[in-house]
Amino acid sequence: MLPKIQRLRKAGDFKTALKSGRFVRGELMDIRFSANDLGICRFGFIISAKVSKKAVLRNRARRQISQAAKALIGYIRPGYDFVIIAKPKIIGKDSGEINQKLNDFFKKTNLFSQ
Repeated sequence: MLPKIQRLRKAGDFKTALKSGRFVRGELMDIRFSANDLGICRFGFIISAKVSKKAVLRNRARRQISQAAKALIGYIRPGYDFVIIAKPKIIGKDSGEINQKLNDFFKKTNLFSQ
């Protein structure tokens, strides 16, 4: 799990990232991100009941996405809020594939620090 300081926890933070952020679509997940003035990256995850009716599967997907973000957080340019919205195709995928898709997203948007 990500440390509290690197998680979006308040509804206002989610709304800011969702409304004013840039949007990138993917096969397994959509990602909205916006700049913040904190100098750190923060992540929020949305896995709705439309992804799966079973809470066990939704929670597993959330943990997999969180672990992928945790592995990449040291390489991401600081100062952004990310909201990752899971799609139904994410159910049943292994952690390596989710990690690769998230890695591809950061390469595509040039958010890796140099």
